[in-house]
Amino acid sequence: MLGAKSMVSLKQIHSTMVHCVDDHWQQDKTIEGDALVTKLPNIAIGVLGADCAPILLADNSNRVIGAAHGGWDGVLSGVTDTLLQAMCQQGAEVAKITAAIGPAIQRQSYEVGSDFKDRVFAESGFDCGAYFSAAQSRGKWLFDLPRYIENRLNCVGITVVDRLPQNTYTNPQRFFSYRRSCHQGKVESARQMSLIMLAGAN
Repeated sequence: MLGAKSMVSLKQIHSTMVHCVDDHWQQDKTIEGDALVTKLPNIAIGVLGADCAPILLADNSNRVIGAAHGGWDGVLSGVTDTLLQAMCQQGAEVAKITAAIGPAIQRQSYEVGSDFKDRVFAESGFDCGAYFSAAQSRGKWLFDLPRYIENRLNCVGITVVDRLPQNTYTNPQRFFSYRRSCHQGKVESARQMSLIMLAGAN
């Protein structure tokens, strides 16, 4: 897999908890959290998603990478902020970090209530009007999670962000979708994994 010596992921809990993968990482333990950072080469770090956005960050100059599980709750609470702090503690510089936001549920498929919209406006610290549009259902709104994440990254100085347009909800041939599974009356949904790795000598 990508030429990796090993792959590291977490038991995701929609938090802002970040873990550093170093030489002391215990691969056989189940660890809770929603973001990973490492400087180790040939270690693939990954996050799971099935509508939530995978967020991958890299400072190629200082050779520090990070990955975050971008559910709305974790993003609103600041998981990207804590991941950036952890990356900078490992020697990264915000101005040199580039980002990718992977396949996720897109605005046209993400209907939310007014209480959700009010919370996003109250807790974001910036104008969120561009990330909402009125839904057909009365009192409902459509939320653009990937674009909201991109703006949060822009606000802290990350200017290079590759935001993929694929919609997990409307593309069952390629992606799992938790919301689609719920609408189909299914209790569970599988997840896809997004990985990032520093290439280096084995």
